[in-house]
Amino acid sequence: MNATGYAIGQYKGLLTNGFYNTQEELNNRPFNSYSANARLGDIKFRDITGDGIINDQDLVPIGYSNLPQVSYNLSVGFSYKGFDVSALFIGTAKGSFPQYDYILSSPYAKGVGQVLQYAYDGHWTQEKYNNKQPIYYPAVSFSGGQGNNTRLSDFWLKSNDFQRLKNLEMGYSFSQAGFLARANIKAIRVYLNGNNLV
Repeated sequence: MNATGYAIGQYKGLLTNGFYNTQEELNNRPFNSYSANARLGDIKFRDITGDGIINDQDLVPIGYSNLPQVSYNLSVGFSYKGFDVSALFIGTAKGSFPQYDYILSSPYAKGVGQVLQYAYDGHWTQEKYNNKQPIYYPAVSFSGGQGNNTRLSDFWLKSNDFQRLKNLEMGYSFSQAGFLARANIKAIRVYLNGNNLV
């Protein structure tokens, strides 16, 4: 597919519309050329072209590049009667990365290694759907690298935007007076400095 006109690193993938929660939804799904075997709890893809087939023609730009379009920093500070405070904030905006990982879609596949509790707890099950519990990931699969849930889509693409309080410094300056003057010291500054605080 021609990438002209898109940002460097622009992801292209499928658009999703939740999960297959009922047998009726499965029976009426478009044919998926990537994997004809869909099951309850799988990610549901949108047929962009309307031709009844999920294939490369349904790939569209999703999210942003993994190179953020915006990077910024803001430095602020003030001083008053010997006290001073300065802070540096940094961040990025309009960036994405694929969160997809076999541990999240196929935690029992050979070679995956281990099942993380938070990932397993968030998987689709019929019981969770029936009880209207929160569902964050598709149904657990025993085979990795296959099926509906392994395709790059907007479901797996997450923002990599961040904001950080990179540095904060607070200090107090003792001017030349009393003991400092007698010791021939012009000034002493006492300060606290922290990095990556928030």
